[in-house]
Formats: sequence, C-alpha cells, structure tokens
Amino acid sequence: MKCLLVFLVKEGATVGRAEIIEEYKIALDQVKHLENNIWSSSGFISFGNIISLFTYSSKESSFATTFIVGAFSIIITTIWWGMCKRWWDIQHTILLRMNHLERLMDIRIQSYIIFRDSDPQTRDSDGLLKQELSKKEYYELCSYDTSFHLRGVQKTLKYLPISIIVIWSIFFIFKLLALV
Repeated sequence: MKCLLVFLVKEGATVGRAEIIEEYKIALDQVKHLENNIWSSSGFISFGNIISLFTYSSKESSFATTFIVGAFSIIITTIWWGMCKRWWDIQHTILLRMNHLERLMDIRIQSYIIFRDSDPQTRDSDGLLKQELSKKEYYELCSYDTSFHLRGVQKTLKYLPISIIVIWSIFFIFKLLALV
C-alpha cells in the first residue's frame, strides 16, 4: 500500500506541479481504498449475520449457543462500526487535503463536490467559488440542487449495526420464549 505523501507548502516555497499531482493521485487511491474497505466489509458483516441467523434459527440449537453466537455477532458489528467511522474520518481528511492540492494546482473537482454537498443557504459564504467561475458556470453548478444526492452514506449505513442488534434481540426473545 502506498503511503500518503504530504508536502507542506509555506508561503514563498515552491513545490513542483508533478509532485503535487503525484500526491493527489496517491490521495485519490487512498480514498478509493478506504471506500472499498467500508463497502466490502459491510457486505461481509451483513452476509455473516444473515448466515448466522439462518443457521441458529432451528429448534435444535440451544438458547445458550444462539446467545453466544448472537452476542459475538453484535460485538463484531459494533467493532466494525467503530472502524468504519475511523475510516470515514481518515477519508474526509484526505479529501480535504485533495481540496488544498487542487487550489495549489488551480483545479476545482473537490471544490465543486463540497459546494454541492453544502447547504444552499450557506454555501460559498465567502464567495470564492463564485468569483472564480463565470456566471454561467456558477449557475450550472447551482441549478441541479434538486437532483443532487448529498453525501451521507454514513447516515444510511449506520442503520446496519442498529438493525443487526434489533434483529438479534428479537431473535433472542423468540428463542427464550421457545417461539423459534
């Protein structure tokens, strides 16, 4: 795995465009890698819990065995959720760095995404992006607000661990009452 190179640029210091582009590429690879970690691990967690529920839903499995497997699943899911939040924090820090690198190279990919993700009432409060774009470009950037899907995968994915805990809890209750 590549290391993220960080070039600290002070006023008056010069860093070549090639080095900045290389750091940007490495950062982009890191963002993709973290995103892949989050989605592939969420699939693994989901699949593992579904298989566990089906495996231990038979009347032959004891409550103690089911409870141990369920508790283990809940613990693993909770640990996974903590790891995901950390991965997102790292990913957003890298995206911020990419935004800084874009400013150095005078490109605006991340700036556009951040602009579109922000609240229309407060976006571009300093007016920097509006100053840098033509009126037509700025209008185009603002005009798709109704169809732009805001970031927020974290908000949606947070229901996975909650769902797993609720489903296992209901399953425990049914198993305890010998309804399953």
